[in-house]
Amino acid sequence: MVNKRKYCRTAKINIFVLLTLWIFSGNCSAQTKYDFPQFWHETGSFFSMPAHWDAMDWGTLALLSGLTAVAMEGEISVRDVKFIDRDFYYSPEAVGGRMYGELYTPFILFAGYGGYSLIAKDHTARKIAYEIGQSCLYAGAIVIVMKTIVGRARPYANEGKLSFHFFSGLFDDDHHSFPSGHTTEAFTMSTILSLNAHPTWLKILAYVPALFTPFSRAYQGFHWISDCFFGAGLGYFIGKWAYDLHSRNEAAATTASSAQQKVSQIPTIYPISFTYRF
Repeated sequence: MVNKRKYCRTAKINIFVLLTLWIFSGNCSAQTKYDFPQFWHETGSFFSMPAHWDAMDWGTLALLSGLTAVAMEGEISVRDVKFIDRDFYYSPEAVGGRMYGELYTPFILFAGYGGYSLIAKDHTARKIAYEIGQSCLYAGAIVIVMKTIVGRARPYANEGKLSFHFFSGLFDDDHHSFPSGHTTEAFTMSTILSLNAHPTWLKILAYVPALFTPFSRAYQGFHWISDCFFGAGLGYFIGKWAYDLHSRNEAAATTASSAQQKVSQIPTIYPISFTYRF
């Protein structure tokens, strides 16, 4: 029942984000609208992306998978949460890291930046809200599918690190360890915030809360280190994909607008006609 409520809550939040994207779909005077039609178009591009990958893309995935396998090999075989220091279990670091990766955090950031963009007519805030909502939806969908297919037992189940129940089912949360959804969402959000920030110190600061999320999930016994490692990499690449795509679109739109402005500045020469009478 708890797991069913969890997935119902996920669905409600995802639907709310989609509806909010639709609300944002009004006309925008800036270069890129970041509206609902754009979201659907880019969703198709995102999920068909592997069909267009080159050797570098597949190599990156292979590297991430290989490093995850190395991390998996180095993990202890059994994890029993009853040996954890309970005082530190509820420490600000552990609780804060968990909260940053919860389902409601992308919603809060999305609503905050989106609301500000509507009030202040701020295009950058609109872009950040759109990228957070978009990339976190993509990340959540991929994580749910992978969890269900892989079916890795969580550490608190004490079945060992190599216990897999493939295609375990959507509501079998005890076997949804890989990858870490909290870590994936945390690094997706932090990547978007970091890439959109300008000062270097702010770019670094954006990743600080995300670093506490894998620590929290592993320490509290919900995930193996390898689950968190893969989730962090997955979140980073999804967030970077969204940012890079929109940066290219913004640059192209700015170039086109500049060219159009230059053309409009060229003076128009009207023909002059002369009438001669003899």
